[in-house]
Amino acid sequence: MDYLLDKASKIYADLKRRGELLPDADILIAAIANAHNLILLTNDSHFDRIEGLHI
Repeated sequence: MDYLLDKASKIYADLKRRGELLPDADILIAAIANAHNLILLTNDSHFDRIEGLHI
């Protein structure tokens, strides 16, 4: 669990630094998908802001 929170906090920090924050729930979803090397199926284009996320 700590690994997922660490991943989510890194995503949050990167988005905040660029001024492109997403809702917290979406950051957690992205962190889970990223941590497990999954492809995220979504119609929400704002997930494109997350580097390294497979959409």
